[in-house]
Amino acid sequence: MAPEFEPGFITLVGPVTERGPLLTVRIAMSASEQGACEEVGNEVGRPVHCRAVIDTASARTQIRPEYAERLGLHPHGLVAVHTAQGQGFAAQVMIELGLGAPAQEFFFELPVLAGFAGDDDVGARIGMDVLGRARLCLEGEDRRFTLEF
Repeated sequence: MAPEFEPGFITLVGPVTERGPLLTVRIAMSASEQGACEEVGNEVGRPVHCRAVIDTASARTQIRPEYAERLGLHPHGLVAVHTAQGQGFAAQVMIELGLGAPAQEFFFELPVLAGFAGDDDVGARIGMDVLGRARLCLEGEDRRFTLEF
């Protein structure tokens, strides 16, 4: 039996476009990765801000591979992925995913797949690994969504 949802501490609201619900996110190196980089004197990449689509069909959150490279992330193995185009593999990397306005931002540290090839202006897919912690409401008439954590 699923637990009853209790309202969270933050609500995100955004548009539902032809590609789906869109929001702006911050993708950064996880704290554990930062510590490892600093120990050996490697540079820590600057966070990436991009648009992300909410994708309830994706089990895992995905980012563009070039973001993982830009941040200097090291893969923690390969994961088999199944898409409409067939089966493939994507590198798993640890990130800090920031959601919300900068003054009220909250974040998750989680493993994601570096294998998303989206539109030029969409750099990530938010999957059920994040959405499973929230309540998502789509308002069809207003073409808006509400995401509560």
